[in-house]
Amino acid sequence: MFRYGETCWMEIPVKDAQRAIQFYRNVFEWNIHEEGYEQQLEGIERVYFFSKGNFHGSFLLVPEDQFFDMSKAFAASSSDREKEGDDKILWSVGNTFAVEDMDETLKKITDSGGRIFRGMGSLAKFVDTEGNILALFSLQVWD
Repeated sequence: MFRYGETCWMEIPVKDAQRAIQFYRNVFEWNIHEEGYEQQLEGIERVYFFSKGNFHGSFLLVPEDQFFDMSKAFAASSSDREKEGDDKILWSVGNTFAVEDMDETLKKITDSGGRIFRGMGSLAKFVDTEGNILALFSLQVWD
């Protein structure tokens, strides 16, 4: 049962549902309904529900031209941003997942096609296979 103020649902837009399903199943061992359901909302082709314990959500399969690749909003360095003619980083809502072993989870992310975006102590940000930026938190400090 959810308590007031807790996250009760998460939606993750994806361009390739099967790739995203494989990534999140490999990294976080989520239970995911692979067939998906047709969606009547404009811009969403199918919905794939997932859960793990009390955590629930869905992947929203969207056309490439309606997908915002968050990873492209973050230039790798200030010199990259200057080359692109922009000196600011764009920010959005972030989600952080608890993990037991940071090193093991980071390896699962890279082995499954994701990229490590930034890491510091017990916090790390990563880019999933679809370009979404998410974060990990562990009480165990990683190297």
